[in-house]
Formats: sequence, structure tokens, C-alpha cells
Amino acid sequence: MASKFFERRAIRNQLKIYLESKGWLNLLWAEGFDIDSTVTPPYIAVMLDDMGRETIEMGNNPLINTIFARRAQINVYMESEDRTSAITDDISDFLDIEIISIKDNNNNILGTMISSTETIIADLFSPSVTQESNLEWEGVVACTYQAHYPNG
Repeated sequence: MASKFFERRAIRNQLKIYLESKGWLNLLWAEGFDIDSTVTPPYIAVMLDDMGRETIEMGNNPLINTIFARRAQINVYMESEDRTSAITDDISDFLDIEIISIKDNNNNILGTMISSTETIIADLFSPSVTQESNLEWEGVVACTYQAHYPNG
């Protein structure tokens, strides 16, 4: 059975490895977003929304593969515009080139997630001038994924 928890965790884990290979170290990570928590840069939150389910039948084979459409959003909070822009570019590259392996707690591969390149969007937001004590820049990168579970 499909699990957004495992999908979100897979994106976070593989994105963390990718960003560390690019030199992004000592980042604080979260899954989802807790409005009551204090955000301290550098901070990354990974969110995943369900967009529906498709079933396809492969030829005359009664085996049904299950595909779930997901909307992934990664929010980053950094200390400067330059760092926010750079990490947002790296996250966009990750979403464009990486195939995500969905694994359970025992490291068994349950399925894969593939992004739809044309749906990748990235935006930068400057700090709010009304909150002088909160001067972090925000970057948002989002895309649509297809989560494929070969055994339904």
C-alpha cells in the first residue's frame, strides 16, 4: 500500500545526500511544516500532497500497476539572497534529475518516484520588513511526481 510517509522520507533522505554532495552541510530538516515551530536558517521543510490515483493495465496482463500523483514542495530558509538562490537552484536540479526510491523502514524498495520536469517551479521571497527580528530569505521549489508501485 502506498504511503506518503515513506515517499516524503525518501525525498528528504535522498535530497539530503544530494545537497551534502554539493557542499550544503549543517542544515536543519523537517518533514511537513509546523506553524508553531521557530524557523532558524538554514532550514529545509519537505512537504507532499496527494493529487489522486491512476491505475493502468499493462497489455492483456491482469496485473495492475498503481501510480499516485504527488505534489512535492520543498521550502528553504536561508540567511541571504545569494545562499537562498544557490540552494534553490540545486534543489531544482535534484528534482529534475533524480529518480527517488521509496523504501520502507527495513530499507525494502516499495516503488519509485519520478518528477515531471515541466512542472518544476522555484520562487524566492525576501524577508518581511514588518518582522525585523526574522530576516530569513525563503525559497520554494515544487514539482509533480508520479509515485509508481509495481505491485499495486
